Amino acid sequence: MIRIGAQHPTHPWWGIADVVCEALVGHRLGLLPGVRVSVVTSTDLQGALWNPVEVGTGELTLAITTPSAAARLAIEGRGPYRTACPGLRAIAAYPHMDWIVFMVSASTAITSLYQLAETHYPLRLVTGRRRGGLQDVLTFTVEEVLRQYGISYDAIERWGGHVFFGGPTHLGGKLVLEGEADGMFQEHRHAAIWHEIAASQPMTCLAVDEEVVRHVQRTYGFAPAEIPAGAYRGVERPVPTVDFSGWLVFCREDLPDDHAYAVARACDLTREQVTQALPDHALLTWDLPAAGPDYMFTRTVIPLHPGAAAYARERGYIGRADSSPYPAAPGRQE
Repeated sequence: MIRIGAQHPTHPWWGIADVVCEALVGHRLGLLPGVRVSVVTSTDLQGALWNPVEVGTGELTLAITTPSAAARLAIEGRGPYRTACPGLRAIAAYPHMDWIVFMVSASTAITSLYQLAETHYPLRLVTGRRRGGLQDVLTFTVEEVLRQYGISYDAIERWGGHVFFGGPTHLGGKLVLEGEADGMFQEHRHAAIWHEIAASQPMTCLAVDEEVVRHVQRTYGFAPAEIPAGAYRGVERPVPTVDFSGWLVFCREDLPDDHAYAVARACDLTREQVTQALPDHALLTWDLPAAGPDYMFTRTVIPLHPGAAAYARERGYIGRADSSPYPAAPGRQE
C-alpha cells in the first residue's frame, strides 16, 4: 500500500498525485501493477510543514512539500522542524518557480530592510502561519531573513507594530487591501492578490542583500532569486530576494528501489499531463532555462533515493555537469 500525502483536493498537489497514481496503477502505463495507492490530505492542510514529518515517521509513503529546501530542514531537524527526519530522500522536483516578496506600502517611506531595523518602524506586517509557537516554513524563513538585519516578529511588536499571521497569501493579503496592514512578507508569486495590492496603492518591494541570501543558502538550502522588473506595479528594476521554488516529491530511504524507480518514471513520463491538469499552467514553468529536462532530478536539494537515481541515470538526467543554482545536496548520486 502506497499512501501519498498531498494537500486538500482542490490544490495542485492533489492533481499531481492523481496523475502519478494513474501512471502507477492505471491501464495506460501500470508501472506498479497490483499495488494499491491512495492520496490523502495533509494534517491541518499544511502539507509543506507536516508531510515531511509524516513521511519520516512512516505514516505516509510518499508526499509533496514546498519549497524543496523544506525537506532539507526536516532532515536536519532545523527551522520549524523540532525533530530530525534523516531518512528522507527525493524522488523528483517539479519546477514550481517561486520567491519570497517583501512588500511594504510606499506610505511607510521604508525603502530597505536596514531602514526598517534602524528606524524601528511600527510596521503592521502580514506573513504566514504561527500557532502555539509553531511556524510554517514560510514564516520561519521570513524571520530568519529579518534576523540578519536585527529584526524579529517580537521586535516589530515592541516597536508598536503588529504581526498578523494571516495564513495563505491570498487570505493574508486581504488585510493589506482592507488597510489593516501596510506590509506583507510572503510567497506564492503567482497569486493575484499581489497585483491587487500593487494596484490599490503605491508599494515598494524591498531587496534582500547578497550576504543575507548567501546566509540562508549556505545554512538552509534556499537559493538566490530575483523579482524581475515589471513583475508587479511599481517594480521598475530587478529586486534580489530568496527563492522559494520546487514542489518536491519525496519518500523515506527504506522505500523499495523498484517502487522509487517507478514513481520517478511516473513523474517524468507525465510532465505534460500534470501541467495540463493544473488550473493555471503557469504554476509549472518547464520552458524556463532554469527548468530544463533534468530539473526533476538535479534540483532536489536533498539526495535522490537510489531507485530514483537509477532511473535518472538511465535517462541521462544525472551523471553530467549540473548548472543548478541550488547548493549540491550532500551525498548526491552522480
